[in-house]
Amino acid sequence: MGSVMTPSMWRRSTRAALCWRSWGDVNSRAVAEHTLMLMLAAARRVAVYDQASRTGGWNVRNSFEPIELDDKTLLLMGFGRIGRRVAQLAQAFGMSVMAHDPYVGADAMQALGVSPVANLDEAFSGADFISLHVPLLGGKPVIGCDELKRMKSNAIIVNAARGGLIDEAALDEALREGRIGGAALDVFAEEPPMPDNPLLQTIASPSARIPLGSLRSVPGGWGLLRRRTFSTSLPANSNPL
Repeated sequence: MGSVMTPSMWRRSTRAALCWRSWGDVNSRAVAEHTLMLMLAAARRVAVYDQASRTGGWNVRNSFEPIELDDKTLLLMGFGRIGRRVAQLAQAFGMSVMAHDPYVGADAMQALGVSPVANLDEAFSGADFISLHVPLLGGKPVIGCDELKRMKSNAIIVNAARGGLIDEAALDEALREGRIGGAALDVFAEEPPMPDNPLLQTIASPSARIPLGSLRSVPGGWGLLRRRTFSTSLPANSNPL
């Protein structure tokens, strides 16, 4: 027996589809912009400058050389909706972008001016910035001791995707030993992080990549947020791709 969709059912399903599409667009824009903010904050040492300006340390500007995004290489791990928006924004800053995503074809990346990466080992050694946009599968980090050892000494890691994607102990050690340049984190393995978490000394934000006010413009946006926030299938330390 076939199913019949009444006009009222059609209207409800259409509204739901539009709502989910609108949510995805709002979310991807917000996360992509937040990712670029984190990159800039880490590269330009914004937190250091801000604190020094408030405490009389005006000459801190002479203590190190901020990094420019222009002419730098960005490695995107994950090339879904968010990764593609990050690529577009990074290119506007004059960055070269490469991406690794086993579920996206090389042609799709090249069409957006992005270089596809098959060998992550080589990509890590050539990237100035690494930004994560992948799901957390099996609770296993995608960035650990081995990956950190392959990165440039001035590389900056950005994670606005999932807590747990980076081995936090390994990252802390690499930062303390000066083996990488910096990190900017919007998510942590444990949220909220404990006050003594050493990674709070990096550029950090409290899972703030989705502006709640923007959901007012999305039909049913607040309901979607509530359902996603309290859904047992979506952990708090995550961001929908």
